Amino acid sequence: MRRIMILFLFGVSVVNAQSSKDFYIKGQVRSGGYPVDKFVLMYEDAFKGQVRDTVAVIDGKFSFQGMVVSPMYVNLMILPDSLRVEPKRRSPIVLTFPLENRSMEMDFTAPGKFTIAGSPLYDAYKQFSDSFQHATLVLTGKQFTSAARQFRLNYIKANPSHVLSLLILEDIVKRTRSADELDQVFELLDASLQSSSKGQWIHQRLQELNMIRVGSIAPVFTLPDDRGKLHALSQWKGKYVFLHFWASWCMPCREENIHLLSLYATVDTSRIVFVGVSLDQAATRVQWIKAKEKDRLNWTQLVDTNAFQGLVVKSYGFRGVPASFLIDPTGKIEALHLRGASLQTLIDRNFVKRMPD
Repeated sequence: MRRIMILFLFGVSVVNAQSSKDFYIKGQVRSGGYPVDKFVLMYEDAFKGQVRDTVAVIDGKFSFQGMVVSPMYVNLMILPDSLRVEPKRRSPIVLTFPLENRSMEMDFTAPGKFTIAGSPLYDAYKQFSDSFQHATLVLTGKQFTSAARQFRLNYIKANPSHVLSLLILEDIVKRTRSADELDQVFELLDASLQSSSKGQWIHQRLQELNMIRVGSIAPVFTLPDDRGKLHALSQWKGKYVFLHFWASWCMPCREENIHLLSLYATVDTSRIVFVGVSLDQAATRVQWIKAKEKDRLNWTQLVDTNAFQGLVVKSYGFRGVPASFLIDPTGKIEALHLRGASLQTLIDRNFVKRMPD
């Protein structure tokens, strides 16, 4: 009996120790003019992996409990009561904020407006977010993009030991295709942040990005076309190569194909070669063939069915399509991720067919 009691007490202590590391959100909805039906919290749980937790709002109250692997940005989707909200306001609202394992209270006062009490990480994020909005309020387009990036980098430099800086840098690295300046910013972080799981991921990703930059040798590869004939990148040495990665299921890629088709009609093919590489896997081979025929891609089309797990994608250091590279006649990368106006300008300046005298 004593043994059973000891085991029981030990079990209780383990549960209590475990729950003390959980996050617990106690929420209240006060937005009377916007009745909320449910909340959906999306995050990565320490034990369950990717979680999509849905809770109902009962008498204006709701709660979430779980455990995040480490402090992270999470998404909270607000689902309005469709029977009590006019049609134009029935679309879900998605909020993003940082979450840590601690107890906190969340208060919704209006659609998309909320406060969180009990989370030092959120307090820091709120202060950062308010300053960010004030600094970029009147900016648009490229001015906003440039200022937003610099504001975030400046925050990291000024707060190298704060976990929020790690989350901000992680978000920047996920969205970028160039490691410019980010290596130096990462080195400024506190050693404990660098050695964390997120810090290690950032370091690895920056290494991948550094493998491919202007002036580096383009990784060689050999891939098949739709008939199984193998083509090596080296066979086009001596010419410029516009290397374009895409996939049949990628809508931005398909839209880009329309632009590429019109560009290809203007280029001097004695100087530049277009090479498309589809990342369709074996299961979507038929869709790839139909897509390239429908999009009328009449330049060399290859396929890598290993897709994002393959050596080609990993050696070129990108994680999304479309992705493109301009390779010079010596095999070096001259430009990265050209699209739209930047690609149009490059072609117009250097590779348009010359009219006979």
